[in-house]
Amino acid sequence: MLDKIGKMLKKNVVAREASLLPDDRLPSSEAEQLKEFNAAIYSNSRQKTYHYCLIGRNLSVLKKGKKGKKFIEYVQSYLPAEQYSRSQIYFLMDLYDLATTYNRLMYVTLGIGIMKSKFRLVKQAVREDEAFWKM
Repeated sequence: MLDKIGKMLKKNVVAREASLLPDDRLPSSEAEQLKEFNAAIYSNSRQKTYHYCLIGRNLSVLKKGKKGKKFIEYVQSYLPAEQYSRSQIYFLMDLYDLATTYNRLMYVTLGIGIMKSKFRLVKQAVREDEAFWKM
């Protein structure tokens, strides 16, 4: 299962934002063209993971000022509690912490729900292949 998660994560990395502007030169091969088009499609998903990491960063900063349940209640008073449960809040902070070490994780287009449900395996997979995940 760990190997499967590792391969799935690597397959879903889009490390740069793709653009399809008319003045961009087309890649030389058809395979590269397809890869660029696919990257453009997944670019928004990449940005979602990055933004979740930023939310995790901000939550970590807020947590330093608020302790225990007050922190969770404070966050849920500003964000929808049904979307930001206690476990989701702590997951986002853990995701940010992991992504600060393994930067390429911020560019994974895998859904955040999948990453959360398999987070223990995600952590193991990135730690086992540090050369790939550290940029």
